[in-house]
Amino acid sequence: MESPESLTGTQATLHVMLGLPGSGKSTWIDRHLVPQGCQVVCQDNIRRALGHVFHGPLESLVHALACLQARQHMARGLDVVIDESCFDVNVLRRWRRLAEESGYTPQFIYMETPLEVCLERRLATAFPREVLEHKEFSRRHNWPFILEDCAPLRVIPYTEKNQESETCLNN
Repeated sequence: MESPESLTGTQATLHVMLGLPGSGKSTWIDRHLVPQGCQVVCQDNIRRALGHVFHGPLESLVHALACLQARQHMARGLDVVIDESCFDVNVLRRWRRLAEESGYTPQFIYMETPLEVCLERRLATAFPREVLEHKEFSRRHNWPFILEDCAPLRVIPYTEKNQESETCLNN
């Protein structure tokens, strides 16, 4: 398939965010990708549009709608960012496959915010602690596979002053 070009004239990119809930993914997207015209696909927004925050029986629909939204933007050759807290290697592989099949460059971006900071941010909003702890367990358990399957992985280090510097793992 011919590679679509983004609005900048370069090969279009499918960015996939990785990070715990409360790690700053949406804020980083709003500061760095949205101003460049990147289209945001956010599963939290899809859930809200369906009238809930999280409801297990609807999650397959949420994922299908996110994929559909991404494909719609990609059909127009637009850069897309997937804003989700995912450490499931199979889901990440599906996003990579979609990017490659569509002629896009896949770019995985990891927010390296400590669990304690995410807990502090999310518990203030009544977010369930067990969900964060489960996500952190999933991250630790899948990290070797994530490093392999998401290479090169762009890492946004956490700093208390929210000054982001960037590093790349597995170039």
